[in-house]
Amino acid sequence: MNATFISLPRNGRIVSNNQVFNVQNGVATPLTGTKSIKMVVVKIGKAVKRYPVWVPNQVFTDDAGQTYLLAQAETESKVAKRAKVIGAGYIIVRKNVAEAWVNGQKVEFPTHLTNELGVRYMFVNFKDYGEVCKRVNGYCKAHKVEPILVDTNAKVGQRVESIVFGVREHDTILEEGMVLVQNKFHGETYKMKVAKLEQNYELKSCDETGIEEWVPKNIVQEWTWTRENVVGVLWGSFEFLAGAMINITDPEDVYGCNYTVFNGNDVAPGSHFIDAVFEPANPLPKVWLEERELSGIASVLEAIPKTTYVQIAMPFEVIAC
Repeated sequence: MNATFISLPRNGRIVSNNQVFNVQNGVATPLTGTKSIKMVVVKIGKAVKRYPVWVPNQVFTDDAGQTYLLAQAETESKVAKRAKVIGAGYIIVRKNVAEAWVNGQKVEFPTHLTNELGVRYMFVNFKDYGEVCKRVNGYCKAHKVEPILVDTNAKVGQRVESIVFGVREHDTILEEGMVLVQNKFHGETYKMKVAKLEQNYELKSCDETGIEEWVPKNIVQEWTWTRENVVGVLWGSFEFLAGAMINITDPEDVYGCNYTVFNGNDVAPGSHFIDAVFEPANPLPKVWLEERELSGIASVLEAIPKTTYVQIAMPFEVIAC
């Protein structure tokens, strides 16, 4: 087994499986090189104990009480057998379409899924739901400020697991024409098209291990938001978001970002800086955010006249330097 051993600093604690937090100075340090903590080894005197790090978002229950296991293409056969033994179903993304299977039969995908911690996610289509969020809440213009690390050692076919605050947000496979990326502030990993990397970032440095640091260009994008917990299909896999910022800049590449990662918290600054906020002049009722995405929602939206948006005052003034 290939493993990298790290020492937990004095007064330290693990805040997720890719960050170590120093209680004394209040600094969270992500593990670089897209590493993650799989096991904690504790030595007490001469005794050594090993504790695996458990990551939620592997087992779900729908509103009717049916249990589902999370499967990937390479694990489907194994997961399906386990599900049959324990009387569960399983969920999987196949050709960018979410599927649910119970007793060997494909069933309608659940409207909601609740994970092991009791977090209830609503199943959405990110593109259509992003438009709903925009018409309910409005949108903002923001630019990214968080640098990223690119692992040049990553190979096509390698697993890409994104962990945010100790919870699995995304799990996929690295494909041709993409790179493995890690956000520097919060430590989560994901994949990115090489063309988008070169379009939105500039190479700053590269260390002896092949880890490159890229800094964002001052590119302004449009984002909307929701406080609902949502799950949808993104880049060939499921994306779980507990509160979401949704990038609606490119209609053909709508994706989400964890709300706290985007805006920051006491552990790390936000990944983006908001330049301006706009609210709808005639917003849709907020109940729209609580309803499941239906196949006809796009046509319903088309039938509703689009609203105009009004810029609102910010609590601070943005001064160009």
